[in-house]
Amino acid sequence: MLVAYAEAVAASQDSELAGRPAELIQAALKVDPKHSSARWLEGLVSFQAAEYAQAAEQWGALVATFDPDDEEAAELRRYVAEARTRAGMEPEPVPKAASPETDASQVAEVIGEASADTAAPDQQAATKPAAAGTSVTVEVSLAEPLWPQADVKDSIFIYAKAVSGPPMPLAAHRARVEDLPLTVTLDDSMAMIPAMKLSGFPEVTVGARISKSGQAIPQSGDLEGKITPVKPGQAGSVKVVIDHVRP
Repeated sequence: MLVAYAEAVAASQDSELAGRPAELIQAALKVDPKHSSARWLEGLVSFQAAEYAQAAEQWGALVATFDPDDEEAAELRRYVAEARTRAGMEPEPVPKAASPETDASQVAEVIGEASADTAAPDQQAATKPAAAGTSVTVEVSLAEPLWPQADVKDSIFIYAKAVSGPPMPLAAHRARVEDLPLTVTLDDSMAMIPAMKLSGFPEVTVGARISKSGQAIPQSGDLEGKITPVKPGQAGSVKVVIDHVRP
C-alpha cells in the first residue's frame, strides 16, 4: 500500500520521486526491507537525484536476489550498468545473451540517457521514430454481467506495465464508464515518470480497471481486466475486456 501510494503521489507531482514519494518508499522498506518494488524505486530515487553510485549499489543488491536467468534480472543489470557509467565506475561484464546495442537503447529510454534539451540534434532525430513506433492501441469493453456493478461516472484507468521491470505503469489514460466501449492509444507521451517509457520495454501487460473510489490506487471491489504479454508497436489493437472483480 505504501509503495502504491508513493507511485500515485509521484504521478501527481510531475513524476518526481523526491520528497513525499521517497519518504513513503523508505516507510515501506522499514515494514519490509526485502520488498522488491520498494527497493527498485529506492534505486530510482537515487538515480533521479544524480546519486549514480548509490543507485548502482542499491540496484546491484536487488539484482543479486533474483534468478540470474530471469528477464527481470537482465533488466536490472542494464540499469546497474547505466548507473555505473554515469558514476564513472568500471562497467561490469555484459551478459552473453544481451546485445550491447539493444541494451544501450533500452537503458536510454527507461532511465533517461539524455533529456530533450541536452541531447544532440542527430540523437533526437534518431530516437523519435523509435518511440513513435512503440505505441499500443487498446480496445476496452466491459463484460455484460458486470454492467450492473458499474456507474456511468466511474473512472476507468487504462494502463501498460512492464512484464518484467518496475511496478509503476509505463503509460496510463483515464476515462469514464460512459465512454465504453472505447479505443485508446498508449504511448511515451503518457508516461507517469518520463524516465520510464513504454518504448523501453520489449513486453508489457495491458489492463483496464474501473475504480469505484475514483483513485488510481487499486482497491478491493474494482472491476478489471488485462492481457499479457503485449509487444509495444505490434500491428493491430489489443482487446481488453473488464471481466472480473478485484478481491
